[in-house]
Amino acid sequence: MQYITDDTIDISLVSKLAKQIEEAKKTTKNLNTLFFSLLDQLSKEQNLIAQKQEIEKWNQYGQKRELFIAGHITTTTLKDEKSLSKILPCFYKYLKTKENICKKETVILSRYADVESEIQFKYIDPETYKTANYHQGPSFFLDESPRDLDYLRNFKKNNSNLFESRKIAFGIAKIHKKFEEPKDKKISTHDVLKYFREDKATELLNNQKNAYIVATLFMTVNFKKIELAKYFTWLFINSEEQEESPLKRMIKCSKVVVLHQDQIDISNTLNEVAILFNEAVMWDEKKERELMCTVAKITYLLSHCQFNLRGSKKIIDLLTTAIYYTFENTELKISKNFNVEEQAFTFPIYSDFLNEYEKNVTFRKLNDE
Repeated sequence: MQYITDDTIDISLVSKLAKQIEEAKKTTKNLNTLFFSLLDQLSKEQNLIAQKQEIEKWNQYGQKRELFIAGHITTTTLKDEKSLSKILPCFYKYLKTKENICKKETVILSRYADVESEIQFKYIDPETYKTANYHQGPSFFLDESPRDLDYLRNFKKNNSNLFESRKIAFGIAKIHKKFEEPKDKKISTHDVLKYFREDKATELLNNQKNAYIVATLFMTVNFKKIELAKYFTWLFINSEEQEESPLKRMIKCSKVVVLHQDQIDISNTLNEVAILFNEAVMWDEKKERELMCTVAKITYLLSHCQFNLRGSKKIIDLLTTAIYYTFENTELKISKNFNVEEQAFTFPIYSDFLNEYEKNVTFRKLNDE
């Protein structure tokens, strides 16, 4: 295997992982079990590295989200120009036929799907927000019952609408906490500029919000439909100074908060990824693209489920590189600074993510020359 990239990755560790995979293939060991064993090994490795380097919150590196506080929600905030220039136009593309957004909470009928993934959009209006007191960010827990994953599973099963509304409440509360806006929504641009520095005034005005878009991402894996994430962004509607549509303003001004997969669903997703891992390592070495598509899907699913509190990306990089590394007389090229998590988050539709993956990752057999 020739491995070509400008990024630093521990090739000795990759080689060690690849040897374990090769040995398991020879001895017909259970590859599903091996997948989980490799995740555990890499998680412990990440924890030790973080501890030695005294990284902030090092104890969360390699810690399974499933074993953390029940009800904990892991989020990622997309606020840099690079990420927003991908995700917000994506939302606009699928919502622009709905410029006259309804005046009440509703699932927007148009939704976008490829063969394997689907996004469902929901509009949350100002009155719904006010009535539900979403700014309080209510807990999932209704009483003082034992707070564990079984409790959450039963809660979701028996109170699915309430479970969903509380996730939405959490996401909206997160947006308000992270992106400050003028307290008076009717304040004029002139007044804001009068009281704040220009850069701060611009930030506050861009953060004005009175309605929300929630996009729920699903993927079908091994014939099973899985909810992977929820994306939250905002609209500003009915401003007297507004000269463009709320959706066009969204592209220019809004930011995005991603709520990653529920704790109670992570184990199911990992079980499906284990099946894909089995398929990848047992590749028949005929068509390189088949292997790349399988590894891309593993990458995409692991990125979205965020199986650990911290350090998941490094584990994904090492594990997927090790899969490629098991095949002799091959060459793997990965573009510099290709961030798999960032691509998965900013290209939620799987076919779009796969296109980006294939632009940045090249795998080929050397004997084909």
